[in-house]
Amino acid sequence: MRNVRQACIAWLALLALLPVSLHAGEHPDRARILHAPSTVSGTIGGEAHDTYVYAGRKGEHLLVRLEWRAENGPDGANVAELTLSTAGFNAAAPLASGTWSEGGRQWKGTLQRTGKIYLYVVAHPSAQYTLSLRRKVPARH
Repeated sequence: MRNVRQACIAWLALLALLPVSLHAGEHPDRARILHAPSTVSGTIGGEAHDTYVYAGRKGEHLLVRLEWRAENGPDGANVAELTLSTAGFNAAAPLASGTWSEGGRQWKGTLQRTGKIYLYVVAHPSAQYTLSLRRKVPARH
């Protein structure tokens, strides 16, 4: 009887902690891995964000482009945004290198270090989008 009670307490503790762990930071299983070249499509809106991750190498030249269809809904025109960062969403600071063009739809730059680059797509109120990633590795001498 004692083992049954201990097992029940353990299950209750696990179930109580489960919601906390689901909302604590980024979850790698929710991030889609991108390889260059890549093109992905999705729909996002509200308080949600889509996460993509790319394993970049120092010196790589990247071109990242976000396209979406402008639609007028009850709240006005929709807007999608892209953030590139080396950190999780809650601590995301935009990459210092690179330049934005075309009204924030395109980022072009050279990676300053080797590591993961997170690409976050958000939209308000919602948007169907296409994200593309292209790279050019500099020639070795």
